Amino acid sequence: MMTLCRATLVVLICSSIGVSGQENCVDLLNAANGGLSSGPYIVYNGGKCINVYCQFNHGHVLTFLSPMTSGCVDMSRLYNNKTVAIVYHIRADAKQHIATLKQLGKFSNVPLSVQFNANVEYQGPINSAMAPYVFVGFIPKHMTKLHDIQGWNVNGKDFTFVNCDANPNSYFAALFNAYHKGYTNYVGYYNKLMFAWYDLSTAVPTHEYLPRNFFTPFFEIHHGGCGGFSRGTNVPDIQGVAVGVRSEITCANPIPVQHASLSFPGLSPGNSVTYTCEPGYIIVSGDAVRTCHGLGGWTGTKPKCQVQNCVTMQNNAAGKLKSGLYQINRGGMNFHIYCNYGNGDGYVYVSPSVPGDVDLNMASLSDDSSLVKVIHRRHDGKQYEATIQQITAFNTLPVSVQFNKHDGYKGILNAAMGPYVFTGFIPLSHNVKGGVQGWKVNGKEFTFTNCDGNPNSYFAVLFNAKKAAYTSYKGWRNNLMYAWYDLSTPVPVSDSLPAAMFSKDYEIHHGGCGGYSIGTTVSDVTGVMIGQRFIITCSEPDDVRDATKTFDDVKPGSIVTFICNPGYTSSGDLVRTCTSTGGWSGVQPTCTRLIQMPLSAFELLANITPY
Repeated sequence: MMTLCRATLVVLICSSIGVSGQENCVDLLNAANGGLSSGPYIVYNGGKCINVYCQFNHGHVLTFLSPMTSGCVDMSRLYNNKTVAIVYHIRADAKQHIATLKQLGKFSNVPLSVQFNANVEYQGPINSAMAPYVFVGFIPKHMTKLHDIQGWNVNGKDFTFVNCDANPNSYFAALFNAYHKGYTNYVGYYNKLMFAWYDLSTAVPTHEYLPRNFFTPFFEIHHGGCGGFSRGTNVPDIQGVAVGVRSEITCANPIPVQHASLSFPGLSPGNSVTYTCEPGYIIVSGDAVRTCHGLGGWTGTKPKCQVQNCVTMQNNAAGKLKSGLYQINRGGMNFHIYCNYGNGDGYVYVSPSVPGDVDLNMASLSDDSSLVKVIHRRHDGKQYEATIQQITAFNTLPVSVQFNKHDGYKGILNAAMGPYVFTGFIPLSHNVKGGVQGWKVNGKEFTFTNCDGNPNSYFAVLFNAKKAAYTSYKGWRNNLMYAWYDLSTPVPVSDSLPAAMFSKDYEIHHGGCGGYSIGTTVSDVTGVMIGQRFIITCSEPDDVRDATKTFDDVKPGSIVTFICNPGYTSSGDLVRTCTSTGGWSGVQPTCTRLIQMPLSAFELLANITPY
C-alpha cells in the first residue's frame, strides 16, 4: 500500500519551537553536545514535526515513532544502521522485553527496509486498513524464489524455512490503527519462526522502559511461502509492540575557532579534534584537544585563541604563572619577553636578543599606553626603577612604544645600533617652536621651552646586534634627561630582571634645547631596559551548556554567575571571581538534565488529523 502526502501547517509550528534543523535523535544529541537523556522529543521530518522516543546508549541510539504519528514520514532520515531493527514488547505482567531482527547471513548484503505507511519493493500487509504502520521489510519481492531458503535472524540466531510457493511476503509491521479498524478474517497462528522475537527476547532494565503510549497492540508478521502469518491476537501475553530503528552515534563537525586551525580524523566516538592557534596566538580558555564521546558530544569546551602576551599566557595558565622569561611568536619568529607579574598589573620587557626583522607591534604586548617603566643597573649590581609619563599639557597623548621604528616621531641618531625599543613622547604633530615640552618622572614634571622647533622627543634602548659604535655626537647630562636616574628607587629583589635583559646602550633626545645623551654619558649606569605596563584581566568566562551566564567585567574582583536551566542540577561553582592573577576562582560548573518534557505537551503541536 502507498499513501499520498499533503502539506500541513505544522512546519510553521515546528520552526517556532526551534527544531527545524534537527531531523533525528543524533541531530538532537549533537545540538546538545551529548547532554541529553533518553525521552520523548520532537524532530523535523520533511516539512512537519513528529514525536519520537530517543533511547540514548553509549555509541548508538534507538528511535521509536509515536503511534499517534500521521501523514508522511521519511524513515530514512531517522536512522543510519540498515542492518538491524529493534522490537520491544510489553507483556501482561507489564514488563518489557527486547529483541533484535536482522537478515539471514545469505542476505547480509541486503539492507533492511524500514518504511512508514509504505512498502516499496515489498508485498504489503494484509491489514493495511489498520494504517498508519511502521513496516520492516526483509527480502524484497524480486529476490523471493520458489524453494529458496528464507527467514530472519533474531538475537543472533537464524530462523529459516523453504519457500514452498514463491509467496513474496517478508515483513514485520507495527499497525498504529488510527481509524480503529478490526483485523481481517485471516487469523494466522503462532510458530517459533514468527515469534522468535518473543521467545528469545531479553528483559529490558526498568530505566530503559519505553512510555506505554509508544506501544501499539496491533501488529502483523508474514513470511510467505510456508513461513507463516500471524497478528497481534495470536499470543495473548503480548499487550503491545514498538518497532525501533538504530543509529550509530557520531559527533557534529567541530566548531571552527578564530585564529586557529583544526584537524580530526573522523566524527566517530573516540576520535579527537586538535585546535592549533596561529603563530603569535595562544589559547586563553577552553580545550586544545576535544574527544568525541559515545553520547555524541565533544568533551571540554570550545577554545579561544588570542594574541600571545603576558596577560593571555596568564589566562592560559589559569592565573598560576610566576614572573619570568617566556617565549612568544610574531610572524612565525620566536623570541623572549620577561613578564613581571604584580597584584592586578605588571610590566613586560622585550629581550635584547630579539631578531631585528621580527614584525613586533609593541601595542600587542600591553594595554596601558599612559606610562613606561625604566629599570637600570649600576656598577654595584643593584637595580633601580622609575616611571615616565607625559607632562600634564600632553596627558591625553599616549606614550608610544615601538620596535625598531618611530612612526610619528623624529628618528634616532644611532639607528645603526638597532634593533631598538623606541619610546616616543611628544609626536611631530605637536612639537612646535616655543612650546613647553618634557616628561614626568615618578610623578614630577621636568619641562623646557623648545627654542628652535627641534622635534626630537624620545628614549630609545639600543640592542646593538651588530656591535656598532655611537656617532660622534656625544651628548651630555642634565636634570631633565636623567631624572629617571636621579629620582629612581631600588627595585625589590623579587622584581629584579635577569642581567641578560639589560642593554648598556641607549639614546635620549629632547630636541629644541631639552638635551641629548647616550649610554656613555653616566658611567654608573651599566644597563637599561624599558618596560610596558599591562593590566591583569581574566579571559571571558566559558559558557556552560544548559545554563545562563551573567558577568559585568573581566577585571580582578569581577564575578560571573551561572544559573542552570529549569530541570537541570548543578555541580561545580555557580559563582566564580576573577582573581588578581588572571584566573577564575573555583571550578567551572556543569548542568545535568533531571527530567524530560512529557510527550503529551507536544502532541497538539506535532500531530495532525489522520487521513
